[in-house]
Amino acid sequence: MKSIKVTECEKSRRSFFKKGVLVGLASIFSSRSIAQATPEKKNTVRLLTHEGKLVEIEKKYLPPKKDKVVSNMDLFRWKFRRD
Repeated sequence: MKSIKVTECEKSRRSFFKKGVLVGLASIFSSRSIAQATPEKKNTVRLLTHEGKLVEIEKKYLPPKKDKVVSNMDLFRWKFRRD
């Protein structure tokens, strides 16, 4: 049988390929574990209380949205109205 001589260049290509495959597999498995570890994001809204505290409330506890939307000009007039 013929003996096959492997050059240094071929050895380095093989090791590079092996390392690439290992890094790829490690990244796949680590991304799966990170995805499982992250908790589900709740559907919350941040609101400011009368005391000035910021609280998070789930949307299901809020009343349904009304059809009327306040315009920017109405809000400006309400904020700077003269009593």
